[in-house]
Amino acid sequence: MAVTAKQIADQLGISAAAVSLALNNRRGVSEKTRQLVLSTAKALGYDFSKIKFERQKSGTVALVTFNRRRIFSTPFFADMLAGVEATLRHSGFSFSLVNYSPFENVRQQIADIAEAQYDGVIILATEMYETDFMPFASLDCPLLLLDSCMRVGVDTIKIDNAAGVALAVQYLYSKHGSVPGILTTPVTIGNFAERRLAYEHTVGQLAGSEKRGIVHELAVTADEAYIGMLDIIDSGEPLAQCYVAVFDDIAIGAMKAFIERGYRVPDDVSIIGFDNNVGGTYVQPQLTTLNVPSQYMGTIAARRIVEIIDETEHHPLKIELGASLIKRRSA
Repeated sequence: MAVTAKQIADQLGISAAAVSLALNNRRGVSEKTRQLVLSTAKALGYDFSKIKFERQKSGTVALVTFNRRRIFSTPFFADMLAGVEATLRHSGFSFSLVNYSPFENVRQQIADIAEAQYDGVIILATEMYETDFMPFASLDCPLLLLDSCMRVGVDTIKIDNAAGVALAVQYLYSKHGSVPGILTTPVTIGNFAERRLAYEHTVGQLAGSEKRGIVHELAVTADEAYIGMLDIIDSGEPLAQCYVAVFDDIAIGAMKAFIERGYRVPDDVSIIGFDNNVGGTYVQPQLTTLNVPSQYMGTIAARRIVEIIDETEHHPLKIELGASLIKRRSA
């Protein structure tokens, strides 16, 4: 008669659930208990062929920063990483930060990640394209994309860019009775692209499909956005009464240019940023912005990767975190 997990549990005086965890090499029992269960099962003649053995757990989760433009030194991303690390450690996992560059040997970088045998990998994919993800698909461990707009069939934690932009556009429209413009950028980051599309959609809903808002494309840094906005103002291009920016630094640079050319903010022109970067609190007037809970995003990502590691049947989820409007003086 075949030996059962319950018989092993009865002999050791522990629960059948603990025996099952130990036999299947899953978290939830100590290493001492695991070895005791395995040795007892072997002595009793347990049929190990019934068990689909998983590889030995390393107890470590990696956060891979996919770094194309080296943007991850900002407080926004520092808070996100802090949320990941604190939650993983609270869940009993070690945390490893891995820098990844698409401009270096991709095959070797993937091989190094695979060799480390992480229990799971969170990819900070803000600057990632779908083609960049393909090498990661070969990794034999749970994957999660953080701050990504890609659709590649793995778990994703992202910003609800559409709802955030709609909130800002509707707020400005209600205050001014006119369609706001948008301060955007040619930089090809998924979040920026989603925000511009959401702007166009919301303006179409508010003012009719034939109505188009004023669009200014500026560089992504505050200093360069300032120079670009000066050029636009001086060229005599049509200007809007209010603007939504796809990124705080663009809003800060544009606001500086408006003020330098004699415009009063918010009396003559109102501006709302996106991401709630700390720089928005240092300028005058302080920047109204859409707050993204970056540390909480990291926390949710860490919780989810732990769930994936422990689950027996996996179904990928896409979790979107909403942005909230922080009303300051610029709008």
